[in-house]
Amino acid sequence: MKKTIYLLLILFPLMATSCDMLFMENEASNDGIANFESMWKQIDEKYSFFEYKNIDWDSVYNVYRPMVDKNTEGQELFNVLAGMMNALNDGHSNIFSPFDYSRNWSWFMNYPPNFDKNILDRNYLGTDYSVTGPFKHTWLDDGIAYIYYGSFSGSLITQEEWNFIAEKYVDCKGIIFDVRNNGGGYVANVNFIGSQLVDFEFLYGVYKVKNGPKHNDFSEYIPLMVYPVEKQGAELQTPQAKRFKSNNIIVLTNRHCYSATNFFVMLMKSLPNVTVVGDYTGGGGGLPMDYQLPNGWNYRFSSTISYDNREVNIEHGIAPHIKIDMSPEDIAEGKDSLIEKAISILNKNSK
Repeated sequence: MKKTIYLLLILFPLMATSCDMLFMENEASNDGIANFESMWKQIDEKYSFFEYKNIDWDSVYNVYRPMVDKNTEGQELFNVLAGMMNALNDGHSNIFSPFDYSRNWSWFMNYPPNFDKNILDRNYLGTDYSVTGPFKHTWLDDGIAYIYYGSFSGSLITQEEWNFIAEKYVDCKGIIFDVRNNGGGYVANVNFIGSQLVDFEFLYGVYKVKNGPKHNDFSEYIPLMVYPVEKQGAELQTPQAKRFKSNNIIVLTNRHCYSATNFFVMLMKSLPNVTVVGDYTGGGGGLPMDYQLPNGWNYRFSSTISYDNREVNIEHGIAPHIKIDMSPEDIAEGKDSLIEKAISILNKNSK
């Protein structure tokens, strides 16, 4: 009995201390001010576009800080933090809670869609198109290959998948590569496609990384290169890469082309045999980094800046060679104005 009492006397202060620490940690994690300050400071030191977008982050602090106190939590805290983050006007900046996530979709919602899935499915793809990996593809009239790529997410493209498409359309007069409504995904898929289309290495852009607490602290430029698949190592040459004979390529874009798709269009526009048709892409030139609040919610924001090979910032999108919107008259007739324009260009180029 005495030993038990003695052990309790020894352990009680430790137990009390542990409970105290646990209580303090939980209290800190639910402290609205602590969560606000943590997020504001991380963004202040690591967000990449303050100067480019002319954002006064101190003024944003002054607007939103009075909206929280130590007891602000849940939906109320989420709304304040989401509002503060939306001041960045950045599709790569989001906060994720168990009950909602913030999103800024102004980069495409304020523009014409220039894409009608129903028209595409019924009048161009039809019922006999093929699905190879992430690609939907078919022959259009006049010997033109049509390839729709709806997302760079999901999985990495394999050489077998690409070879099947390249062999099927090897003798086509031209290729329409449609990436409208592609919100991005793996940048590795961008470089893969580029490597299948070139027989030379080239620089298609550069980027720099936010690497210090000041708003203008960045690394030196880092090159964005594409190398032909044959020069990337023996492991990528099994099976041997197949290529299209035609070098006439049209890329179709709209404002819903974002993130990795933005990089893809930048790459393709750098090639002399590619014509970009449609609208500006939606942008998304900053690669996001992930962080966590004291209360466990995750958030992310852009931490790099990217430029094309003329050092033009691509955060707000890539301009097409030929700007065109879908016309109401074409839509009423079940036609896709951008596809029809691409067909016209390829027929003219083939002559």
